[in-house]
Amino acid sequence: MIDSVSYRWPIQTITLPVEVPYTTIKEDLIIGSLPTALDSNVNNFSNTYINLFDLSGHNFIKSYMFSDHDAERQILEDIVNTIDKLSSSYEITEIVNTYNILGVACGNPGTTLVTIPQDVYITEISTYHWCDGGQPAGTHSLYNLNSFLMYGPFSGTTDFRFWVSSPNTYVPGGNYEVIDSEPSTWSHTYSGGFVRISGILCY
Repeated sequence: MIDSVSYRWPIQTITLPVEVPYTTIKEDLIIGSLPTALDSNVNNFSNTYINLFDLSGHNFIKSYMFSDHDAERQILEDIVNTIDKLSSSYEITEIVNTYNILGVACGNPGTTLVTIPQDVYITEISTYHWCDGGQPAGTHSLYNLNSFLMYGPFSGTTDFRFWVSSPNTYVPGGNYEVIDSEPSTWSHTYSGGFVRISGILCY
């Protein structure tokens, strides 16, 4: 059971879970004058400091995001934590997989075409570089053959002989060419390079 706190407005009661993050600075005279507002939870400026850029303390940029102060740090931290929670609540699905159990050929595989069946938030692209001798990873890009738009390049890291990038970007469903920055060592079986694409399906 989630604890909650309620605030009564003239025509309705609003209930907020306690864990919902918020930031209200002590210096915000506008919010502080509202009897139904959430209590301030950040003393953004010292008692001897006056923010001459915003005497009301209510301007988001001039007061709440005042550089190197507590409110800015708390807001940015809350954003990162919320994104992490939202990301972990969705299932990562394998969207594309061109690997097979046949022998691995080395050298440029030529054009590697894949179909992404629906809109997706791509979290990972992986290509196989068995023949690269352990070289540092290059980049991945996706070229949309329908809209002629390029997504990337996305920098990769080496995981044994796999090059793995984390685009963390939305792409629409459609036909794509997968572009690897070092095709001369991209492993394949004469039908396009080995690639896996994973992400969160958009509905």
